[in-house]
Amino acid sequence: MARIKVHELRNKTKAELLGQLKDLKAELALLRVANVTGRALQQALQNEGGELRLSIAQVLTVISQKQKAALR
Repeated sequence: MARIKVHELRNKTKAELLGQLKDLKAELALLRVANVTGRALQQALQNEGGELRLSIAQVLTVISQKQKAALR
């Protein structure tokens, strides 16, 4: 999965961000299941899992920033 650009996230609506967050979390869950069942190489899972966790954190950060900006 390609890394998500934060400037692209800032142009999305909250609904789009929440949808993307849901998709990322589902993909991370699938990776974790694949890791437990031993369907993929350990190193590849760690690299992709790290990127997914980073992407999830970026989406959550942008959502939080949008909420704070709306309160001002």
